[in-house]
Amino acid sequence: MEIAIAAVQTGNISQRGAAKRFGVNRETLRLALNEGGVVTKICHGTTQSEEPPTKPRVADNSERDQWFADHQAGLSARKIAEKYKRSRLAITKEIKRRKGVEAQPEPTPTPSVPSAGSSTAEAQEAVTPTGKLNESMEVIVKRERLNGQLRLKAVAELSKLKKELEKTWTTAQRERQKAGASIHAKNVEIAEKQLQRDGAVGIFESLTQIAEEAEAVKKAARQALYHFMFVDLP
Repeated sequence: MEIAIAAVQTGNISQRGAAKRFGVNRETLRLALNEGGVVTKICHGTTQSEEPPTKPRVADNSERDQWFADHQAGLSARKIAEKYKRSRLAITKEIKRRKGVEAQPEPTPTPSVPSAGSSTAEAQEAVTPTGKLNESMEVIVKRERLNGQLRLKAVAELSKLKKELEKTWTTAQRERQKAGASIHAKNVEIAEKQLQRDGAVGIFESLTQIAEEAEAVKKAARQALYHFMFVDLP
């Protein structure tokens, strides 16, 4: 049932199709979706929750605001569900709904008096029957054609950096196993001080900056992918 609910909520399939595909009762599926994703059973014409909530079934707007605020603060849907004793599916659905509202573009104003033979309606279509792109699509294609190439070049450089880091830690691991952990730690400490006296970049400084920047790049890539495709990376 949970798989069927998730499939309908993500828009991949209709309620009728999900019920048939996953072998669940269509009415039960409909009721569960109306209850925000809570799985219910049909018992003599009534519905009964498999896991009765400890709070009122319908969360008010204030609580839903808190869900989204916690999500923006970095909490996962599972953590938020545990915090408020709510269904994780209901919270995930609410977060996706709010993100969708935020991502909605401003409506394009329609001319009050269109000229004869105006192609305004055609221009607003996502793709015309002839396959012609509208103005917004042309802008995206022009920009992203170059950006995509630059990203792939950056990925290639990141791949080289990853290989260098792998060589670094395997060498350090081998040295530590050979000398012993305590002796190796002392050797590294002295070497780090010498690098600083020489005015060179230290081991800790360089590796820490790489780790921090990698996290920032990962976060930026997640945000870009979501706002382009509405896809959340793990």
